[in-house]
Amino acid sequence: MQPLKLHLIFFVAMVIMVSGTPLAFAQQEPQKIKARIEMKSGDEVTFFYGGTAIEKCFPVGAVMKVYEKVQAFGLNEKRRIGKVRILSHEGPNYFKAQVIEGTIGPGDVVKLKPGGGPAGMACPPMQ
Repeated sequence: MQPLKLHLIFFVAMVIMVSGTPLAFAQQEPQKIKARIEMKSGDEVTFFYGGTAIEKCFPVGAVMKVYEKVQAFGLNEKRRIGKVRILSHEGPNYFKAQVIEGTIGPGDVVKLKPGGGPAGMACPPMQ
């Protein structure tokens, strides 16, 4: 009976030592931080427009609404998050605007009203 107890104690001790070893060497996955770069009132933002006649769709000095794409129940809905004033055209596909209301980030869309029609998409700020 005595040797059986010794073997059992030895076995339990080995299980405890071995089960702690993987935990000592385990490394945690680096945490991913999801950040959204936002431009506030008074900041300038660049928008991309892939269509033609950018001057007609986005005239300099016009105040336009900015919408954010929202995933709700599998549908793409848009909600208004701010307004911008068109400052200038930067080549055939880009225009600069100044934020006059709300906060705007990359991927937000500027247009006159939600739904179909010409839209420009906010670009990430250049660094």
